[in-house]
Amino acid sequence: MSEFQVRMLLGAAIYFLTAFVCAAAWAYVLSKVLNYFKLKKHGKTASATITDIVNGHIKVEYTAEGTGKVTHTSRSDGFGKEKYPVGTKVDVYYDPSAPEKNTVIKGSDIYEHLAALIMASVILPLFTAGLVGAAASCIVQFLGYK
Repeated sequence: MSEFQVRMLLGAAIYFLTAFVCAAAWAYVLSKVLNYFKLKKHGKTASATITDIVNGHIKVEYTAEGTGKVTHTSRSDGFGKEKYPVGTKVDVYYDPSAPEKNTVIKGSDIYEHLAALIMASVILPLFTAGLVGAAASCIVQFLGYK
């Protein structure tokens, strides 16, 4: 196999692996954005209190209609935790069928998620192109072609 073929094969493998990671990140962020808008449109609203921040995850407590007091810890990585110190009163959207599992702070981290979606769509593919070339060159040299 020639050096050129090795570079092309490695470059393609690295590119597709990185593209898969980018697609997974994009799908995750998109699901967060869609969930926010779904809850905004179909969910219930309640007044909540930030009770704790555990490993960057925001914990809120509120009273859900028909179920009583609910404690929910965000599954996100804590976007906006500086914006919401413990004791802050916030409004939340929640899913009435599963309030303890599906709650978002009204107006919270949606813009950070949208920024992450844009980054995953625009910046990461540009970064990937440079990564593919550099990684393929390093691997080819490691294999002894040059």
